[in-house]
Amino acid sequence: VARILLTLAEGERKAEVSREVLVDNNDFDPYQLFRYIDSQGKNRIDACDICSYLGSKGINCTDDEAQLIILFFDADADGSLSYCEFLTLVQPKNGTKKGVSNLNSNGRIPYHVDYSFSKLLEKELELAQIIISLLNEIRTRCDFNIHGIFHLLKDWNNITEDSLREFLNRNNLNFLESDLGFMLKRIDLNKDGQADLCEFHAFLGFPSCTRCCPCSKSCVCGCVCCSSCCANCHASDNNQRNQSNQRSQN
Repeated sequence: VARILLTLAEGERKAEVSREVLVDNNDFDPYQLFRYIDSQGKNRIDACDICSYLGSKGINCTDDEAQLIILFFDADADGSLSYCEFLTLVQPKNGTKKGVSNLNSNGRIPYHVDYSFSKLLEKELELAQIIISLLNEIRTRCDFNIHGIFHLLKDWNNITEDSLREFLNRNNLNFLESDLGFMLKRIDLNKDGQADLCEFHAFLGFPSCTRCCPCSKSCVCGCVCCSSCCANCHASDNNQRNQSNQRSQN
C-alpha cells in the first residue's frame, strides 16, 4: 500500500511538470485542445478517445490503462471526462494561462501544444501502467482486504492528508510534505479534499470495482466483505468515538 501511495506521488510530480510545460505554450487553449481530443463532438472524452489519440502518436494504450487515467479525474464517475474534468488533467496546481488560438485550418492544434499534451498523456499512461501492476500484485495476497486497508489509512470517516502522514510516519517512510497532497489528489476521485470508502474502493479495486454507496450496499465489485462493510465501518467509527470520549472524560 505504501508503494502504491509513493508511486502516486511520484507520478503526480512528473505530471505536474508536464502540465506546466503545456500551459507555458502561448498557443495553449484548453477548450480547443478538448475539442480536438473529442473528435466526434460528444462533449466528453472517453477511453476510446485517449487510446485513439495516443495510438496516433505510435503509443499503445489498453482500455484498462485509459480507464484508469480517466478514473483519476472523473469527478462524477460517469466513465468519461467533461470539459471541467479535463481541466484538472491539463491544468497545473497554480492554474493556467488563457489561450487565444483556434484550431488550425486543417482541424489540428498547434504542433508544440500537441507535442506537450502527448508528453503529459505519456506520463499519465506510465503511471497507470505501474499502478495497475501494483494493484494486481497486492490483490494476489491472501490477506488483501480493501476495507481493512481503508481503516489503516483513514482519519475517522475518510482519508485525509493528516491520516496519510500518520500512516507513512507509522511505517517509517520518507516522503515530502507536498507528496501528501499529490497522493490524496489521485484517490480523492470526486475532488472534495478527502477520500471516502467508496472512492478508495473504486481505486484499489480497479477495474472490477465501481463507485458505489457503501451505506446502501450497492457495490458491484464482488468483494466478499462488501455486504457487511457498512455495518463494520460504522461499528469501528463508533468504537473510536466512544474511546475518544472516554479518554476526554477521564
